[in-house]
Amino acid sequence: MRPLGPGSALHRFALQRIRGTRLVMALDPKPAIAIERHAADRECAYDRVGRCRAEQKLGESGLPARMRNDSMDQVRSRSTRMSHPSSSNSLTRRTILAATAAAGGAALAREAAAGQACPLGPPPHAAGPRVFLDYDQAELDAAYDQSFYAPLQEQILKRLAARSEDTRVRFAPQRAAYGPSEIEGLDIYRTDRPNAPVFVFIHGGAWLRGAAKEYAYPAEVFVRAGAHYVVPDFIAVDKAGGDLTVMAEQVRRAIAWTYKNAASFGGDTRRFFIGGHSSGGHLCGVALVTDWTKFDLPADAITGGLCMSGMYDMRGPRLSKRGNYVKFTDAMEQAMSSQRHIDMLRAPITVTYGTNETPDFQRQSRDFAAAVKAAGKPVELIEAVSYNHFEMAESLGNPYGPNGRAALAMMKLG
Repeated sequence: MRPLGPGSALHRFALQRIRGTRLVMALDPKPAIAIERHAADRECAYDRVGRCRAEQKLGESGLPARMRNDSMDQVRSRSTRMSHPSSSNSLTRRTILAATAAAGGAALAREAAAGQACPLGPPPHAAGPRVFLDYDQAELDAAYDQSFYAPLQEQILKRLAARSEDTRVRFAPQRAAYGPSEIEGLDIYRTDRPNAPVFVFIHGGAWLRGAAKEYAYPAEVFVRAGAHYVVPDFIAVDKAGGDLTVMAEQVRRAIAWTYKNAASFGGDTRRFFIGGHSSGGHLCGVALVTDWTKFDLPADAITGGLCMSGMYDMRGPRLSKRGNYVKFTDAMEQAMSSQRHIDMLRAPITVTYGTNETPDFQRQSRDFAAAVKAAGKPVELIEAVSYNHFEMAESLGNPYGPNGRAALAMMKLG
């Protein structure tokens, strides 16, 4: 068989394949096998909150001593150099095709192994008694902890933090106080269009975390579409003595302040929308069934609501590990369950969720939408296929993502 010279097209293709992956075994299989062992030895393990993380065990990788402490980039570079043909041992067409096929199989095997090593859902456990629906305690706890179903949670949140920081630089929000305490402030991202609609976003964070500055990233979608985007800060539940009603009351005051002061930043209260994600989706649901006349607003002040990946009945959360830091009482469970107050709902709503979210978050969205529909009130349910909880949050900052598109459609923009 005719050897392939360094200038041939197939030789260049093979080198591109080699450089682009860890598939290096053309001339001498030993370095390639060592590298494959190194890659295969990356194992996924769950830490204490169930996040899947890759850990490299270089000391046990089987690499030669001179390579043991190298980074993977150095290993790739050295291996690529090994793969160049010499005058005594040149590449042939058969060698290249065999190496590519074998290496491709090894890559697929690694992916399958990684999938088995990083399972989603509750950790392995002996089945316990049912505590809610068909869940035992471990399953219910996992159903209210998104990290068990979104192993790349931290990477997504870091990306959103970077996007928010960039957005705040480019769109410098106006800060305003809506209440007397330090936390009671909100960020207003103004569009340059006159008499524009307003969208108030209520952030999530398991009722414990989150800040307005971390949710700047969707602002560009709204501002460029011709709407004002407003994000309030509010107290965390642990700072409120475990009382969700304190959080809800601050969110209501933020919404009321924004409505009353909309004219000051060019907002049109005839097009006044609210939305929230996760625990913010829960608070959005509570706000939607609020009697706004108690805040000196019209009863129909809210034009529409976007409930994203939220919780609308508190029985499940109360029985889960969230009940350790939310000090539920029967009265709190009742008051904070928007699904039990649909008679107070006066605005059309859109409910969204992703199919890769926890099973009970999915159920909450479906049940809430079904209850609203059964009550004869306008509701749209959007199921986003293959989105996890944090990807759903991210999609609000994308006009073509499930939440960004839903928000603009609800506001009749874009």
